[in-house]
Amino acid sequence: MKISSHILSFASVLFLSSCFFSQKTSSQNSSLPVDSSRSSADASSSNVNGSSSSQETSHYSSSSLPEPGSFNGDQLILDNSVTLKWQDNGFEGDGYAFRFQNATHSEDTFLTLSHGGYLTNSVPFAKDILSVTVAFQENGDYGSLLTKCSTYPITSPANGAYALESNETFLCRTHGSYISIYAPLTAYSISSITLTFGDSRSDYESVNKIEIYTINDTHGAASYASGDGKYQSGIRKLSSYLWEEERYYPDSSIVLSSGDMWQGGAESNLTKGRYMVDWMNLIGFESMAIGNHEFDWKVDTIAANATQANFPFLGINIVDTAGNRPSWAKPSKVIERGPYRIGVIGAIGPVERSIASASRGGYSFLWSNITSLVETESNRLRKEEGCNLVLLSLHYSSSKTAYSATLWPGIDAVLEGHTHQSYGFVDKNGVPHVQTYANGSDIRKLTFTYFESEKKLVYQDFEDIPFDTISKKNDDPLTDRMALHYEAKVASISKEVVYHSETSIGKNDLAQFAARAFYEYYRDDSSDTRPFVAAIINTGAVRQTLPAGDITYGDLMAALPFDNTNIVASTSPSRLATWLNNSYYSTYSVTYDTSLSEVRFVTLSYVMDKLSYSASMISEDVTPVLRDIVAAAFKEGKYGTYGA
Repeated sequence: MKISSHILSFASVLFLSSCFFSQKTSSQNSSLPVDSSRSSADASSSNVNGSSSSQETSHYSSSSLPEPGSFNGDQLILDNSVTLKWQDNGFEGDGYAFRFQNATHSEDTFLTLSHGGYLTNSVPFAKDILSVTVAFQENGDYGSLLTKCSTYPITSPANGAYALESNETFLCRTHGSYISIYAPLTAYSISSITLTFGDSRSDYESVNKIEIYTINDTHGAASYASGDGKYQSGIRKLSSYLWEEERYYPDSSIVLSSGDMWQGGAESNLTKGRYMVDWMNLIGFESMAIGNHEFDWKVDTIAANATQANFPFLGINIVDTAGNRPSWAKPSKVIERGPYRIGVIGAIGPVERSIASASRGGYSFLWSNITSLVETESNRLRKEEGCNLVLLSLHYSSSKTAYSATLWPGIDAVLEGHTHQSYGFVDKNGVPHVQTYANGSDIRKLTFTYFESEKKLVYQDFEDIPFDTISKKNDDPLTDRMALHYEAKVASISKEVVYHSETSIGKNDLAQFAARAFYEYYRDDSSDTRPFVAAIINTGAVRQTLPAGDITYGDLMAALPFDNTNIVASTSPSRLATWLNNSYYSTYSVTYDTSLSEVRFVTLSYVMDKLSYSASMISEDVTPVLRDIVAAAFKEGKYGTYGA
């Protein structure tokens, strides 16, 4: 096999016309030119045919060749005959084009890809790409520059990609005439790109299925954990599984999330979810339905994380008081895989009461209109966007059985969340519904197969990828690099030991201890005639058991992840007695005179939302959060003293 080498560099852009320009088109349209030989009708064509002839490698440098191309202001001149003009996001002209996103070029640097930046050819090369060599400098300390080849135009550059090393040749793992170079996390300064080509362009592989991988409610559980009731695969092992699947079928696989991804683990909490957003960037998640716990750090954090994410947050039914959807909640996304287009609609259930009102920022969820909203958007995706499949990514579950499941007109699959129950079933309309457990312990996979006789993708089956399968994977090195960066930044906080216990501390015991520590912290000897008599927290404030041995602040953060403000309030003794006897709450109280007209107590802002109709706020504290009060009590040795 004869191989040609092409170099793009700051000084010159070297493309040998015998290879790259052997099939010039005459397209002069204002839009990006396309390869008319590739259409969705070709989906049934033969598989990739690789040549078995020997390979000859030729090496070129800009000093040993004539100057065939150069930058000239906003023009890229190839072979002294073809001029591609910089137009917003790429170079195009004379029937050829490169697309760029978050990229710049200057006199000093051939190309700089910033966070989320990539380049890809939007018109296929005349020959198969065999290898790529990129000379670059990383402008951060935790990212990876990724690449992949494909037989189809590349619209999702992270999906199934591989890491590049500067100046080291990467042999393409798949045949194809499209290539992308992608910076999912940090910026890169690129000084040259060298491509080698074969002597022909392969037939492309028929894509006859779509495989959807969905996960929900990871709650920032980034580290592997097993035992004491914990089943956390951790992002390193989740990455290994997902990378393997994506790379095996890059034109078939899609990774989605149905929400509640951030709140829980120390690294994610201490970075307000950015840690998990970057992991999702690296793996190539296509979208995330917004969950109720995305609101825990208020809407400004959602908005900030939306700018960090290389994928959209979806929430078709999230609206403000004027009925407007926020900019960080998109109604849907269209994903391209091979010849197919897949629409994903995102929605959140009627879970307003699970969010502190101050955190919700005035937004509500139009659940009464949700069926109409989803059906209207599904029709638009099919008619205007040409989608072959439409999925609903929903942070909610109305049922886990086919008999009582909500039916969604126009939807081909429902990917659910919120209840932390792993299930899969097909409803009365033949539509699959799936959900995973919490904390990244499993993944759900759905397969749709293309049937030529029906000219459409048809649901085939679903599969649960359990903890036992994922946990056996090796840690993914790309994820490990990213994770170590964040872990180092928060280690001084997350690794601090706050207590040592010979046995694990269960959620109920921890809740009782937290309530008493809460009371002790706010107990005072003020002149207020209303005695301070109780502390009330919700049992759901405690999410995990504390392990035996050294208990770190990170362990405590995973168990008490929420950052509610603290409210001192007053109420009547009779009302307080009702709350103290309600199993929804974990409480601590001292003896008090029930004949008094009012007594004081301390609670969390989330609980106060539910009690406010019959309690009056006296004061509010933003800090310290309950977790820090409990950490201090542990350090002071009060756990044994309290006898919890």
